[in-house]
Amino acid sequence: MYRLLIADDEQLEREAIKFIIEESFPGSFTICEAANGLEVVEIALAFKPDLLFLDIKMPGINGLQAAAQINRVLPECRIIIVTAFHYFNYAKEALSLGVVDYITKPAPPEAVVETVKRLIVELESASFKERLAAEREQQLQQITGYFEDDLLVLIAYGEIEAKEIEDYFAILNLQAQTFFAAVATILYPNTPGASILEIEKRVLNKNVVGWVKEYMQKVGRQAYIRSIGAEVFILLLAEENLDEYQARLTGMRLFTELKEALWKEQQIALNIGIGGLCNETGQIGQAFSQAKYALRYEAAPDSIISYGDIERDQQQVFYPYHREKRLYQSILQGDIHASQQLLEDLLTWLREHTSCLEAFQQKVYVGAPRQLTLQIIDCAGSKQMVGPAVDAFAAQNPNIKIDYIIGTSPELPSKIKAQQMAGNVETNVVLTGYDAMGSGLVQQIWERIMPEQKKSFPNLEDNYLPAAKAAFDLFDGYGIVFAWCPGGPMFTYNPDRVKNVPRTTDELLAWCKANPGKFMYPRP
Repeated sequence: MYRLLIADDEQLEREAIKFIIEESFPGSFTICEAANGLEVVEIALAFKPDLLFLDIKMPGINGLQAAAQINRVLPECRIIIVTAFHYFNYAKEALSLGVVDYITKPAPPEAVVETVKRLIVELESASFKERLAAEREQQLQQITGYFEDDLLVLIAYGEIEAKEIEDYFAILNLQAQTFFAAVATILYPNTPGASILEIEKRVLNKNVVGWVKEYMQKVGRQAYIRSIGAEVFILLLAEENLDEYQARLTGMRLFTELKEALWKEQQIALNIGIGGLCNETGQIGQAFSQAKYALRYEAAPDSIISYGDIERDQQQVFYPYHREKRLYQSILQGDIHASQQLLEDLLTWLREHTSCLEAFQQKVYVGAPRQLTLQIIDCAGSKQMVGPAVDAFAAQNPNIKIDYIIGTSPELPSKIKAQQMAGNVETNVVLTGYDAMGSGLVQQIWERIMPEQKKSFPNLEDNYLPAAKAAFDLFDGYGIVFAWCPGGPMFTYNPDRVKNVPRTTDELLAWCKANPGKFMYPRP
């Protein structure tokens, strides 16, 4: 008989998993329960479970902290995270803590059963420890790939400082003295009378990225390659310490050989721009900006140009947008020290580049209004209620296109989180309920509305009934309640079949036990 521990601060969730296990594996498990982080550690050390279903968000210490303590003493305990969200930020930490799988809430019975079946087979295997080590190594390689992609995205969009790049390098165990930053665009085939579809461009970009990765491995070079939009970003690492002239020659030679090999093997042509010399991590972001400028400077097809070969008087000065963004975030967070330091950095940059300010202001502030797109995702079925207000806003702002999308709550937080990590947020407004709102608060994906936008919502709280005001306070300024129905959860049932309708949580739990497989959560 196996030992199973279920840890969740919600009794209904514990009872649901326990019921699934007892029904699907009768007589196979001795089951214990824990309601908080401290309790699960205490019970686990005494009970020594073979399997542990563990919620991340619990009072006391969270699930990952509990997993760390348990894994040190019980390394063979198989830990399954049960969570409402996909915690990408916890991926590497969770791997080191012995977490082998995760199941989303509410736990689907089939997912619980399949996971337990698989883990039982592993527990019975004589080569369990060896396979565990191989599995974790494979997972570590996958997670390392996530970090590599994340790093290039952050650098490309100027949203990372030198110290943070060094932290990424430490995670990836990278050591280099010189960096080459290059940005390439693919010259898509131009067939008369035909046009290449966007999906075909994406497939071609993906194939080129895969080919470049294999090529760099073949020639013994360590490089990180990522397709971002229509461009391919390449960060090439070198152990040799080169001066600016040597670096320019080396970079031109390496990327010329790459272009020639790609054309020879795949008949695909590239335009490549190469940034200036990088001997420090703090210069990588600037080098990518230089590479993009060099790429656009040379308009001839199938060309390659180094930023260092552009005449000095034509080289561009790059405004530090990432510092301005960090200054804005620090002010919103009330971090006075960081705000003062970032402001001083920006003022220093402006004093050193006064000659380019006039041209920069004309480029940014002068010209016809741009056509903007406002994307609204509705996960609450609120279009009929808010539609007139949206139409009125569109009529008053003809330069703003309204993109109204119907979405679902379970996928929404992960979708927005992925957009934020890629530096390409498309969604601007979300209409949702408690589920996605709570998920987003935990994952920190929402922008604060109040009190920053108080002038746009005068006397907002005075208009709320007590229940609506309580919901507004719960959102802590990250959401606005625009409708309220104090009816609570809604249950749909067939009165011909359900004669005794549950009216309390205890009655509902008893009904679920008496009618296995008959209760389910609707998909929004």
